[in-house]
Amino acid sequence: MATISFDFDGTLSRSDVQQFVLEIKKLGHRVLIITNRKSNKSNSDLYAVADRLGIKRHNIFFCEMLGKHRFITPGLQIALHADDDWLDCDLVESIGTPAVRMFDNPDWCQEILDKL
Repeated sequence: MATISFDFDGTLSRSDVQQFVLEIKKLGHRVLIITNRKSNKSNSDLYAVADRLGIKRHNIFFCEMLGKHRFITPGLQIALHADDDWLDCDLVESIGTPAVRMFDNPDWCQEILDKL
């Protein structure tokens, strides 16, 4: 099965995306959170969602506002990244990882499934 990373704010913070993550996890896919947030701030909302979805702390990556593309390494074996930020998607794709743009995209769910 595939490893899929999700941005948090504007993406995994949404209830419809959370429901989708529960469904793809049932299919055996591994889910990571890769966020531009800083780790030294209160992230209780992020941790609450991660706990509810069964995403372990070691699968959460805080990019400290440096850009997600710097944290998506070959070792993580990410098949796809979902994000609401167009620039982050462009940068992630520039390193060879496919991205799904969540902002104003009614077909995001099917697009993710098609790319897996």
